[in-house]
Amino acid sequence: MKMNTITKIILLAVPTFMTGCGTLTTLPDRNGEYYLSSHRDCEAIKFAAHPSPYALIQLGPILSVPWILCWGVDLPISLTTDTLLIPYDYLQGRRKGFYMLVVDDKGSPVPGAVVRGVSRRPVDGVTDEQGVFRWASDSRSIEWLRLSKNGYYETEQQPRQRATVTTELAAAHTNVLRVVLKRCRNPITMYAKRASVDLPTVSGVYGYDLMVGDLVKPHGKGSVSDFVFHVAKGKSLYGLDLDITFSSATDGIQRYDSSREHGNDGPRQSAYIFPYDAPADGYESSLSTADKVADRGRNEHEKGENLYHNGNYLFRVRSDSVTNGLYGRVYGFFRSGINGTTIPNVEFTYFLNPTGARSLEWDEKNNLITEMSRYRTREYPPNVK
Repeated sequence: MKMNTITKIILLAVPTFMTGCGTLTTLPDRNGEYYLSSHRDCEAIKFAAHPSPYALIQLGPILSVPWILCWGVDLPISLTTDTLLIPYDYLQGRRKGFYMLVVDDKGSPVPGAVVRGVSRRPVDGVTDEQGVFRWASDSRSIEWLRLSKNGYYETEQQPRQRATVTTELAAAHTNVLRVVLKRCRNPITMYAKRASVDLPTVSGVYGYDLMVGDLVKPHGKGSVSDFVFHVAKGKSLYGLDLDITFSSATDGIQRYDSSREHGNDGPRQSAYIFPYDAPADGYESSLSTADKVADRGRNEHEKGENLYHNGNYLFRVRSDSVTNGLYGRVYGFFRSGINGTTIPNVEFTYFLNPTGARSLEWDEKNNLITEMSRYRTREYPPNVK
C-alpha cells in the first residue's frame, strides 16, 4: 500500500516537474506574452493568498494533498532554473507594461488626464505634458481602463477578453497605446428625456411633441407632431410594429452607427458617442427607410456581430416653421411593445437642440423638460451624454 501511494505521487510529480523547470511558455489568456512555465505554480500560490475573481479556477488543485506534494517537489528545482533563465527571458522581449499616449479628438496631447485601470493589479496616475503615461505592469493586458479630465468626455474600456490590448499592440508592433479623449466643445441646453409613451390603442397614428414631451392633443398636451408614430399589432402576443414619419417633407431621420467610430479607437468607448454636429443632409422620410439604408451599408460580418451602440439616430424636425429646422439625436433604438396585455408603449431617449444650430452636445446640467412623472410613466432625464 505504501509503494502504491509513493508511485502515485511520483507519477503526479513527474509531469509537474517536466512542465515547471524553467522552460519558456505562453499563457493563452495573455495572447503570446512570454512567461516561465513554473510561474503558473508560483502564481497559483499567490492567488490562493490573494484571491482574484479571474483566478478562482486555480484554487481547486491547491486544495488537494497530491498537488501540494508535487508542487513541493517541483518548487526548488523550478525556481533555481527560472533564476538562471531570467536573462534569457528578458532578452526574449518580455517588455513590462507599455506607454499610454492620450490625445484629444484633433490628435493633440492631453496633459493632466487621470488614468485608472487594472492590469493584474490596480494602476493609477496622470499623463505628463506630452500626454504620456507609463503603465508599469508585468503585463500588457488590461481588465479595465478609464481616463478622465475636466473639459473632456470620459473614455472607458471594458474589453470582452483580458488580452485585448496585448493583441492590439502586438498587431501594431508597438508598446504605445493611443487613447482618445474627446473635448467638450459647445454643450447646449436641450429638451432631453427618456420617454416612455403609452398609446391609446394598438393600431393607429399618433403625433408626439418633443418639446412638450407628450402626445399631441387630444391624447396629450403636445401641439406639434415632431414624430408621427404609426403602430399596429405585431404577430407575437406582446409585439407592436412601429414606424415613424414626419410632418414636413424636409424633416427626417438617419441612423448613426457609432460602433464604426468605436472600432477606429480599438476597444475603447468615449462617453460621448455622437458627432459634434448633425449632418446637413442624408435624412430619410421614415424610420423604416432609415434602417433599410443603414443595413444596406453593412456587410454580412457586421450584421452578425453584436456591435456596440450601432442603433442610434440623428433627426431634423420643424423645418417648415424654423429656418433649416431643429436638429437632435436619439440614443439607442426605438423600443415598442405591449405592457401587460393591453397597453401599447413606445420608449426612446432623445435630445432636441432648440436653437436651430446643428450642435448635438447636451449641457446635462440644464434640461428644458422639467416635468417628468417618473413613478407613473417611468420617464426620466437621460443618464447618458
